[in-house]
Amino acid sequence: MTNSGIDKSLVADARLSLREGEQAFKDGFYHRTVRRCQECVELSLKGLLRYVGIEYPKVHDVGNVVVTILREKTDSDEDRIAELAEIGRRLSKDRELSFYGSETGEPPASIFSESSVQQSLEGATHVLDFVDGMICEQ
Repeated sequence: MTNSGIDKSLVADARLSLREGEQAFKDGFYHRTVRRCQECVELSLKGLLRYVGIEYPKVHDVGNVVVTILREKTDSDEDRIAELAEIGRRLSKDRELSFYGSETGEPPASIFSESSVQQSLEGATHVLDFVDGMICEQ
């Protein structure tokens, strides 16, 4: 495991992104909530990769790398690992819509419902809590 501090710094940034997402949700800016949730998950997973000594790829969706590396380097439950990667994949796809809108011209602010964004918040919280628990164990 690495003690460079980058892992914890990424998780701290992820925590801030989640707080910003929660505020955007309260303010009714659901597309911005999705952006911050995706950022939270991306930073959390990249922090986890750094924690296990892997330089993360410079892409938004690191789910496939997480699945491969965590299977090799940790004793985490395989279903749990797949769940983290799936949350990351889903939010990466939603991120594009939250910035650019739909291909049919629907603006970002009208794409997401309160319930779908609530799931995004729950997923981001779940990933952050898992990663934070692993990194804080050291």
